[in-house]
Amino acid sequence: MAAGSVSGVTIRNFRSATCKGNYHQCSGILPWQCCSGGPSSSGAVSSAEFMGVPPTALGAICKAKGPTNCGEVARSASGSRFCIGAANCRGSFWMDCNYCNKRDLASRDEIPKELQGVSAEDTVEADTVAFEDHQFKYDDSVPADVKQKFDDLFEADAGYADIPEELKQYELNGSERRGLDDLEELEASGQFE
Repeated sequence: MAAGSVSGVTIRNFRSATCKGNYHQCSGILPWQCCSGGPSSSGAVSSAEFMGVPPTALGAICKAKGPTNCGEVARSASGSRFCIGAANCRGSFWMDCNYCNKRDLASRDEIPKELQGVSAEDTVEADTVAFEDHQFKYDDSVPADVKQKFDDLFEADAGYADIPEELKQYELNGSERRGLDDLEELEASGQFE
């Protein structure tokens, strides 16, 4: 299952079932990499938003199985930008599926045979955490104690106004924001609702 020519996709994991609210994000994620859980004590994910997905790819939200958070596919979908919801999940991933049946790619009711019984090969940690769509660095450049403060705020469903001033130095503004390539064009064209 080759990666194709796409260098990466952005995946946002949410605790809400509708890809709304605070999220944790894996930017530039490659095929078969699990964007693992959310920055909370349970790591639970109820929905995942996929952006920049190639037309021949599938995205999946998964339940934990064995040692991996992307061990069993709960739901899947396709499109350039879409949201998938499923309860009690722990991560999400995408795969290139240029040989898949096009009808299978369009189905949201069943898991395509290409995703049945598969799991992601490795795990990628989030590089961004967002509160009310204000993004903050959450990558390896952020000290562990700062990440813990973000985790505590995320767990408390904090809003942007709850973010202490000392954490606002990690905010991503303008061109620093991650995962927003051409989204305005997609929204304007009606490809994302």
